[in-house]
Amino acid sequence: MAIRCPRCGCEFDITMFEFGREVTCSCGKRITLEQRQDLIEYPGLDALEKEIFSEADRKERRRDWEKMEMIRRRADRITIQILYSDLPRVDVEIAIRAFREEVMSHFPRKRELFDGIYLLRFRRLWKQFRNPDETILAEEDF
Repeated sequence: MAIRCPRCGCEFDITMFEFGREVTCSCGKRITLEQRQDLIEYPGLDALEKEIFSEADRKERRRDWEKMEMIRRRADRITIQILYSDLPRVDVEIAIRAFREEVMSHFPRKRELFDGIYLLRFRRLWKQFRNPDETILAEEDF
């Protein structure tokens, strides 16, 4: 993207203005990015800003999607351990605790949400498919 000198029309690459630098044109005019009228007159500026911010949003959404996929896979793995394996209760509890710590490292203020969704799900599955008389990760243990 080029920034034009308002006096003579000479063009300068926008990278020359990084870190608050100013450029002195051959006509003597000092040009900075703070002179918004130079930028506002550029017809592609809005599209460029939208593209830059949409790319940043896309990257952030991709990172969030990757975190959600990791959580889904770990929850599915523990569900499979409860339903289809012969692992003892203590091993399943260790897996749940490790899963919870990992989720808390990514989303530290979502403990109640984790307990309300995943912990209750794992307890229900344990009672339904393993042992109705046992509760995994009792309230006082967790």
